[in-house]
Amino acid sequence: MYIAGKIIRKRKTAGIYGPYSYTVLVVAEAAGLRTCISVRSRFIAGHRVPENLSQKCSKIHGHNYLVRVKVCADGSTPWVMDLDELSKAVNTLLEPLDHSYILSEGQEDIAGAKNVRLPIKIASAEELSRWIYESLENMGIKGLSEVEVCETDDYCASYGG
Repeated sequence: MYIAGKIIRKRKTAGIYGPYSYTVLVVAEAAGLRTCISVRSRFIAGHRVPENLSQKCSKIHGHNYLVRVKVCADGSTPWVMDLDELSKAVNTLLEPLDHSYILSEGQEDIAGAKNVRLPIKIASAEELSRWIYESLENMGIKGLSEVEVCETDDYCASYGG
């Protein structure tokens, strides 16, 4: 059990991180703490949701989406992953969505639009966050913790733990 500010166990240091590094690491392990990084990316897209879920959002409309991807490792690690590598993976995934119309399974294409059909049930922020999370996992990103998709500054949905 972790008690704030209390050293649980002392270990001699033999590393490059200074005299207290192992003590801090032991506290982090005992507390179940994690070290996390996150990247943000933006894209602009249109969508709509079924009428039975929302009258207002069932009409075609768009958002300036903000996506935040969070990756974590054990709190004792001094390095989670290369931020540039994570950023490139996120942008590679999201680039086809920029200035597109996002379609879910069964929705009809919009004539003249850059239609992008995703394997999602509805074109919602909730489903987009799940799809992004699972896609990044399939791309080999380890330690994914959470993907948050914001349609506005105030309305966000997330998937992860």
